[in-house]
Amino acid sequence: MPSELFGFIIGFQRMLRGIKSCFEDNTYLNNIWNKAIDGSLALMTENILRGHVVDSLHILKFIIEAAVQSLYLFVKNEGDEETIWRELRLRGKHATSFSVRMIINLPNTPGLIKKDMRRVYVEIAKYSHPTYEILRNTIILAAGEA
Repeated sequence: MPSELFGFIIGFQRMLRGIKSCFEDNTYLNNIWNKAIDGSLALMTENILRGHVVDSLHILKFIIEAAVQSLYLFVKNEGDEETIWRELRLRGKHATSFSVRMIINLPNTPGLIKKDMRRVYVEIAKYSHPTYEILRNTIILAAGEA
């Protein structure tokens, strides 16, 4: 798993370098892509190197949520920052700043890509709650015995 995550991180960082300038004029997108996601990738790399699998998966889940949420809210609110921040504050009050429906409702995204994104997100989300996958995973349980 660590080598797969490293591959993801390297690919994602390359992609980020290519599009960073696109987000500089919008505070919301800049905060997500150039600060939160960029910093999370660095933290995830540290966690992988230390063998902190669950922490790495939590961060990966956050990265996916942040990326999808930013694109969903930006398109839904036609790029209007004030409306985006207002909606984000409201969603935060109800702990709904992200939902799987955002993946399903991503505009201009082919159905197959949405389906794959949802599948990956659900697989990763299994490791952010005390699910069967967590409680039966020997690597994770062994880390708790150390």
